[in-house]
Amino acid sequence: MISTASSGDEVYRRLQQHLDKMPVGYPATTSGVEIRVLKNLFTPVEAEVATILSFSPEPTEVVLRRSENLKISPEEFIQHLDAMVTNGLIFGGKNPRTGEMTYGNVPLVLGFYELQLNRLNDTFIKDTEQYFDERFFKEEWFESIPQLRTIPSEQSVVINESVEFRNEVAPYDDVEKLLNNAKPPYAVTECICRQVNGMKKGSCTHSREVCLQFGAGARSWLSLGAAREITKDEVITILRKAQDEGLVLQPNNTQKPIGICCCCGDACGILTRLKQYPRPADLVSSNFYAEVNPDLCTGCGTCSTRCQVDAPVVDDVSKINLDRCIGCGVCVPTCPEKAIRLVKKGKEWVPPANIQALFMEIMKHKANLALQNKKKSE
Repeated sequence: MISTASSGDEVYRRLQQHLDKMPVGYPATTSGVEIRVLKNLFTPVEAEVATILSFSPEPTEVVLRRSENLKISPEEFIQHLDAMVTNGLIFGGKNPRTGEMTYGNVPLVLGFYELQLNRLNDTFIKDTEQYFDERFFKEEWFESIPQLRTIPSEQSVVINESVEFRNEVAPYDDVEKLLNNAKPPYAVTECICRQVNGMKKGSCTHSREVCLQFGAGARSWLSLGAAREITKDEVITILRKAQDEGLVLQPNNTQKPIGICCCCGDACGILTRLKQYPRPADLVSSNFYAEVNPDLCTGCGTCSTRCQVDAPVVDDVSKINLDRCIGCGVCVPTCPEKAIRLVKKGKEWVPPANIQALFMEIMKHKANLALQNKKKSE
């Protein structure tokens, strides 16, 4: 058994400090709410086990060697690992090349927060919402490289836009090409943000089953029994419905994403907090912005109703506040006068190749930011 000295809050503090070393960290707060979040999810033994895992999945035998200081048998150790995988606290899966079982830590977001889908309780919701607002999103998302990026909906590119513009859309910004390149299996889950919104009796009425996964992402969710396997045609149907509802498409911030979130400004943990900033455009990865033709616009306000981040300002005609526009294009297809178009930014954001490369970019960004802050303080 784990020692008595390790069964108090100190084991959770060690886990917090361990998780904070990951590319997407888990910073401490003055209120200590981050510890309450961990205590809600991890038993003291599980917290101790998690502190010896790396953020990169490792074979069982490698992890076992680091477990020798724990006062539990190897069999018990593996039982704890498997239980934590089942409960959505860590990653566990077979290496596709070797077939070996591997284990590793996952961040809070995107990670063990989303994996609490269908396991939510009021205490967990209250504590995570406080943590998100108190420190997490500001430091680990808006001041870092975000894990998701905003791409234009297929409708906003095809409708109102020329063939020349369509050809300018890079494959990683083109939802149709992303789907063509996505590997099976395909899966869908309910949006945890809307599940939270519903438990809080919020106002969001958008479709809930809209979080899409492909390939490795889908396999992971399906193995937990937390997703529904679907066909590629069903993926397209879900995306079209999401676009009809004006939801913002946010795939992983990589050239080959393993999932796409369909987000709204009513419930999405990211967009609801992004809206609170005066310049949301500076805090997202997006290669486009919306532009209104004043000669065509009648000031009907449809774009304002449609926008998820309050970018259009409507007077006699609509104008787009470029400090707020995130380039999602949801305002384009419903403009009755066809007065809005998407414009590609002069400086293009080229996303990292894959999730591993994204994490490396996040770590580089953090190191550069720390160096800059150190120089300022000297």
